[in-house]
Amino acid sequence: MDAREAVHMIDVIKSVPSSLRPLAADIRRVLWANGWQSSIVHINREANSAANWAAKFGHQRNWSSFLVDEIPFVLKALVANDVRRAAASPLRLP
Repeated sequence: MDAREAVHMIDVIKSVPSSLRPLAADIRRVLWANGWQSSIVHINREANSAANWAAKFGHQRNWSSFLVDEIPFVLKALVANDVRRAAASPLRLP
């Protein structure tokens, strides 16, 4: 399953396979808890340099996930750059 499919499953609970319905329901509950207004949108990894870096970092080490005590400087810089880029361009929803 790719990320676009996961986002769709969270938005449209009917399309979720029965084995994943509890997980999708929990995610929806967290996203909209306490009357919060939130949305989930798929963004290609290439357009999110921080996610792209993390994916490559884990792949090079054959890790499916990783935890760090401190965020690496390079990742902080990528996030700052992504924020500046996002602030400069209007959000286009599908």
